[in-house]
Amino acid sequence: MSVSDLIATLAPAYVSDTRLPSFITLAMQQTSTSRFGINYEYAVALRVCHLIARNPIAQPGVSGAVSSASEGGVAQSYSIPPKLQARYGDLCSTSYGMQLAQLIDGNILGIAVASPLGNFANATN
Repeated sequence: MSVSDLIATLAPAYVSDTRLPSFITLAMQQTSTSRFGINYEYAVALRVCHLIARNPIAQPGVSGAVSSASEGGVAQSYSIPPKLQARYGDLCSTSYGMQLAQLIDGNILGIAVASPLGNFANATN
């Protein structure tokens, strides 16, 4: 799937954001093709959604991520464990950023396979 198709799937409301092409360009510059491999477009789409969520079109003087929400008599607040915050910074501030962090963790370690001679080989080669 293309980055645009993935964004339409992940966050349909973001497709009509006039800033989308700029955010795609920024996300592509911030995302490593070698780290994500076949998941590169997905990683870019998650980063774009994260950037849009972090930068809503709002009234002057209003900015930042949502840390709590309420509707009627129901309120919900969000808390980020300090270790995650230290490791991933602002990615922890949106659900898209957290998904990207999980994708990062899933792509950091390769699978090592021991050969009969005790040597290790990368299973992805």
